[in-house]
Amino acid sequence: MIRSVLLLALTFCGTFPAKDLLLQYNLRKGEVFEVKQHTEQKIVQTIMGMDQTGNNTHEGTMVMSVLSVNEKTTRLEARMTHLKSHLKNFMNEVTLDSDGSEEEESTRIMKAMMNKPFYVTLSATGVEKVEGVDKLWDSVEKLDLPDEDKRKVKAAIGQMINDASLKNGLSQAFLTYADKAVAPSETWVSQSEIPADFPVVAENKWFVESATSSQAVIKGEGVFKTTDKTKVVKLPGDLKATVDLAGTQKVNGTATIKTGLPGKVTVDANLSGIIVLLAGGLLPMDVEVPISIDTHTVYTFARK
Repeated sequence: MIRSVLLLALTFCGTFPAKDLLLQYNLRKGEVFEVKQHTEQKIVQTIMGMDQTGNNTHEGTMVMSVLSVNEKTTRLEARMTHLKSHLKNFMNEVTLDSDGSEEEESTRIMKAMMNKPFYVTLSATGVEKVEGVDKLWDSVEKLDLPDEDKRKVKAAIGQMINDASLKNGLSQAFLTYADKAVAPSETWVSQSEIPADFPVVAENKWFVESATSSQAVIKGEGVFKTTDKTKVVKLPGDLKATVDLAGTQKVNGTATIKTGLPGKVTVDANLSGIIVLLAGGLLPMDVEVPISIDTHTVYTFARK
C-alpha cells in the first residue's frame, strides 16, 4: 500500500519539471520531417429559410527540410506530396485528388503542384513567414489543358493554396510558444488567423498542461472575431462576399521539448454569424446568409 502511494506521488510530481519550462523551435540543418493534415468540416447555411448542409474533407502531406538555421530563425523548404479535397454542398459535389485518375483533368492540375518547393520561416516561437506558395499555380498555367478546367480547380481550392492561407494553416500545425520559460500555472497569448482568406483572427491563450523530461502537452483556447466586416472575399464558385463571424477554438498538442517539434496537434473550431453574398453573376442582389462552420483538424509530424 505504501509502495502504491509512493508510485502515485512520483507520477504526479513527474507531470511538470521542477524548474520553469522553455519551449522553442530548435531544429538542425539537414533535418527532414513529414507533416500530415486531415480536416473535416461541416457548414450549415440558412438560405431562403431552409438549412443547407455542406461537408468538406481535406487531407494533405508535406515534406519539410531544414535549409538553414541562424540565431533568430529557421528556414524550411516544404513540398506538398499529396493533396485531396472533397467538397459537397446542396448544389454540387467535387473531388480533387493529386493521386486520382490520370484521365481526370483535375488530377493533372493537382499533380502539377506536387513536389514543387515553397518556403517556411520559423522563429523560436512559431511560424513567421510562408512564401512561394503562389508560384505553385505557375506550374498549373503551363499545362496543356483548357483554361476553364484550371479556373474551376482554382475557384474550388485557390483560397487555401496561397501564401497567406497556408501560413495560417501551418501556424496551427506548429504550436505557438512563449518567448520565455513558463511556470506550471503560467499562460501566454498569441493572435492567429484562420486558414482561409477571411478577415477573422483568434486571440489565443496557451498553457502547458503537463510535461516529462522529453515531451510536453500544450493546450490553447482561442476566441474568434472579425476584424473588417467590409472586406470583400472570394468564395468557391466565383462568389464574392463580406463576413461577420465569431466563435471559439481549442488546440491540444504534444511537442518534443528538445526541438520544439510537435508530434500531434488537434484543432477544433466553431465559427458562426452572417455571410453576405454580393450581387453579381446569377445574384441580382446581395443575399444575407446565416452560417455556422464546425472544423476538426489533426496534424501529425514524423521524422523521415
